[in-house]
Amino acid sequence: MTAKLRLLWLTQHYPPAAGGMALSCDRIVRHLRALGVHITLYHLKHASPRKTTYYSDEHGCDHRVGLADNAAHGLNLLWHEVAEQSFDAVVGYGFPWAMHGARIFAAWKQLPLLSCIRGNDFDVNILDPRRSAALMEILTASRLVLTVSQDKASRIKALFPQVNVANMGNGIDLSQWQPLPFDQQQATLWREQRQLQPTTRVIGLIGHLKEKKGCAFFINALLQQRLLESQVHLLLVGDIDSATAELLATLPVHSWSHEPVLDRYQLPARYLACDLVAIPSFYDGTPNVLLEAAALGIAVLGARCGGMADLLTSANGWLFTPGDSDSLSQALIQWLASSPQDVSLKASRLQQLIFEQYQAEHEAKRYIKLIAETIEHLPGR
Repeated sequence: MTAKLRLLWLTQHYPPAAGGMALSCDRIVRHLRALGVHITLYHLKHASPRKTTYYSDEHGCDHRVGLADNAAHGLNLLWHEVAEQSFDAVVGYGFPWAMHGARIFAAWKQLPLLSCIRGNDFDVNILDPRRSAALMEILTASRLVLTVSQDKASRIKALFPQVNVANMGNGIDLSQWQPLPFDQQQATLWREQRQLQPTTRVIGLIGHLKEKKGCAFFINALLQQRLLESQVHLLLVGDIDSATAELLATLPVHSWSHEPVLDRYQLPARYLACDLVAIPSFYDGTPNVLLEAAALGIAVLGARCGGMADLLTSANGWLFTPGDSDSLSQALIQWLASSPQDVSLKASRLQQLIFEQYQAEHEAKRYIKLIAETIEHLPGR
């Protein structure tokens, strides 16, 4: 290993792209650099002109690379650029092309491969016969696999006992999630504009609300309990899947609100307008929404999968079995029956857990420790 840890980092998810994986990649890279790691990052996109978006002698550089319609051709051209550069390890972030390219480049440069398994990278692709073979080859070639939840680490280890797997749950940059008086004012104004009764509870579904997030399933549970007719107003923030859109169109217009993807600076006000943030995913990683809501002191209800199972307990939130409408209904009833003091206490416990164990700097330090240990234990060192 060089005096300063130097990483070649291939990613398919990075700003200005939206989504939780891009947000997480940006956070991880920024904090690794802040702790002294030199990172040469290539953001692989389908169609984009080649552009250097960041350069620093001390911290590394970011390049945006368009792979167009022939990703293999684009990676061949990229290889000429990285072949003569010096690194200590190669990181793949995002399936298929970033992780596949990292796997090949690591072998050609005789460097350890570090594969970051996020959200759908494992859950969907391992069960897709067209893609599972490529994913399995990448996992078995990796010196270190970093997962985003304990269940993914356990399932990968069960398939490949010989692979070095470590759980690396998401962190959060708390400096960006401190509520301001203006945020609380905007939250109050939002509720007033919708003429909500003081007793009406607002449940938020926030983020990229694709099919795996279980939004339609969650709405149907609310309908079965007749909660949208009386006690609950549903706030959705972000893109929604077609099934959710069709279901919303059948509901009374006063029972729900939907807003498009909001800027990060607008989101705290929407979180603060909620009495509960729900994450009813069928499968997931560690949702940034979970950490953001917790950091702001908002109560959370989540499915017992992915990172929700790692963070949420009956002492700090509400859990239910993924895809089980009876279990979800029971959790909702328990939340509604809880006193404001009990809800606040659970939210405070979850917030304290995030403050103590899930800050972005803690996350980056764990990355550095695991990467350094992996490199030190290579044969011949």
